[in-house]
Amino acid sequence: MARILRHYWHLLARYLRPEWPRVTLLATALLSALGLQVLAPFIAGRFLDRATSGAPQGELVLLALLTIGLALAVQLLAVAETYAAEHVSWAAIQRPAGRQSSPTYWRLGQRRSNTAHAPGELLERVDGDVATLARFFSRFVVSVVGNGILILAVLAMLVAVDWRAGLVLGACVALALVVMLRIRATAMPAWAAERQASADFYGFLGDYLSGLEDVRANGAAAFVVRRCAVQMRSWLAAIRRAQLLGYALVASSEGLFAIGMILALAVSAALFGSGAFTIGTVYLIFQYTEMLRRPTEQLRNEVQDLQQADASIGRIEALLATSSQLRDGPGLVLPPGPLAVELDSVSFGYVPGQAVLRNVSIRLQPGRTLGVVGERAVAKRR
Repeated sequence: MARILRHYWHLLARYLRPEWPRVTLLATALLSALGLQVLAPFIAGRFLDRATSGAPQGELVLLALLTIGLALAVQLLAVAETYAAEHVSWAAIQRPAGRQSSPTYWRLGQRRSNTAHAPGELLERVDGDVATLARFFSRFVVSVVGNGILILAVLAMLVAVDWRAGLVLGACVALALVVMLRIRATAMPAWAAERQASADFYGFLGDYLSGLEDVRANGAAAFVVRRCAVQMRSWLAAIRRAQLLGYALVASSEGLFAIGMILALAVSAALFGSGAFTIGTVYLIFQYTEMLRRPTEQLRNEVQDLQQADASIGRIEALLATSSQLRDGPGLVLPPGPLAVELDSVSFGYVPGQAVLRNVSIRLQPGRTLGVVGERAVAKRR
């Protein structure tokens, strides 16, 4: 687990370091919002205690206005936090996306990539995986770090109010986090399989859509439809397995927090009946229990996104590790206008030892177009 966390930290540090001004703004808005969220229930509980003890109306109005002001400030800070997070996300993902779409990556000389991946698959991997990674960059730091701090602050306040309530809810939170991490480790391969099934489907779709005229001309429409059904069936099976593990994550965390809420309210009711708690203290424990539920649910959602980001990160790094098998020469300055193309006894193959072209000689006059039918019956025009 420590190795995985170090990997995520290095990934975030590498791509977020150039965005440190926006990251600083993000951290400031986050910490300010967390402090106000922890303070607001305390003020509301104070209002209830003072109202039941017959406090002056002016004091009650002041406490009510302070509570409303804190709630509004939290919402404004949430807007600033979202703004900064989205800017950081878009700036960060341009680096892996830009590297994947660079001329070196897409060079046709990468024979291994041409034979192993269809064009549609490569497009889906670049677009789909980077979109998944965008959520990781924009919300992961905010949700995981912010909600982790919020959970610790709320547990500290609960222990200060009553150690028994703090102990019960602390145990529930710890157990929920352990269960989520266990399920995450199980679900990561399932999400990797889902992303690969998605890429396979779009690779298949791209091939046959680009050769639609040839498919119709050869009466192969029924064959393509059957192949499409097979691809979609495989994708559906991968999605179902991955999402079932996601539902297990939701059910386990909801069940644990339902038990924690019942125990916290039972302790509060018993102590209120004995006179040890005021109504404001009971409200405070209830609100802090709800506050623990919300960040834990958000952490659960981030763990679900992290399952997909795990797969996307691995696939993106595999693409970035692919190097071109061609080496650039010095280059030539081409004259303006259409050019002639000539092949003189050219042989070519995607796989060594398996030639696709043998001793081909062609001269294409300027302005003319040559049509070539590929191995998948896909028309290519050059």
